[in-house]
Amino acid sequence: MEAAPQWYQVVDDYLLDLPRDWVQFRASLPRNARESLRHCYDSLRRAGHAFELVVARDPVEVRWALYRFLQLHTLRAHMPFGPRHPDRFTAQSLRAFLYGVCERLAARDAVRVFQLRIGGTIVASRIGFVIGDGLYLYYSGFDPAWARYSVMTTTVAEALRYAIASGLRSVNLSLTGEQSKLRWRPRRIDFRSALVARDTARSRLACGVYRSSVSGWSAPRRALRRLSARSHLGLARVRA
Repeated sequence: MEAAPQWYQVVDDYLLDLPRDWVQFRASLPRNARESLRHCYDSLRRAGHAFELVVARDPVEVRWALYRFLQLHTLRAHMPFGPRHPDRFTAQSLRAFLYGVCERLAARDAVRVFQLRIGGTIVASRIGFVIGDGLYLYYSGFDPAWARYSVMTTTVAEALRYAIASGLRSVNLSLTGEQSKLRWRPRRIDFRSALVARDTARSRLACGVYRSSVSGWSAPRRALRRLSARSHLGLARVRA
């Protein structure tokens, strides 16, 4: 017999519903978001820089893309100006975890690493996972030398354009209500976590230990675990 669920965490998640057309989507954005888009594209063009969106999706492409992603993620974390962002992948174990998960999912064609290439160099990158008819955007990174051109905004915009062109219906912007996400006018949804144990002392003890261990997990692992619970792709053990 199972005991009642133990609800222990509620976090905000942000989901963006996509129309069938990029022009329609762009027109639906608030004025400040449209101005941000105009700036990121125009600033590159005025400076004579042409960009290309490169999407890595097969296992070999993804592995090379992750190598550059990790470089850019670290560069962003140590950027001496702008919002502070921690380097989520400093530990070798976390890098190995990222490579392992993405390798398995790339074999199922579920990974998209969105890369902005300018003059032959990848200057911004964001990892994404395709789940059914939706795209889940994971961590990102960019070269601070290109920050004045808002290359990360361009990368996200191009990822959204890619999702619309691919017939996807939604984009999950992931957790926390940062302004860079709210500008797209996503829906806020609650993501609730619960533990269900058998009504035995041993099971209750095991759940207590597990609950304590989850609270100490790193952010990259927790985010991919939530993704697993939604997609049933088996990235890790789903909460029972």
